[in-house]
Amino acid sequence: MDKWPRITIPARDKKVVEEAVEKGKTVLWNVCPEALDVGCTLHFVGANGKPSPVFETTERIASLQRGSFQAEEDGKLVLSLDNS
Repeated sequence: MDKWPRITIPARDKKVVEEAVEKGKTVLWNVCPEALDVGCTLHFVGANGKPSPVFETTERIASLQRGSFQAEEDGKLVLSLDNS
């Protein structure tokens, strides 16, 4: 994965984006809502199929959130965005 896609989420909508990640890769991620606030979670799903949280918050975000994740196994990152 070279770059996350830019995502637009209309009001009262939700989107989920999945990206494959190879073992040993470090992913730098950021979420920056352009207007108002949005719900956001980021999980890693490995071979066992069970999601493990990378970023979770009970609050909606209204400003830049960023971090990094290093994959200990092949899997995928699942980004869920909620603008409802």
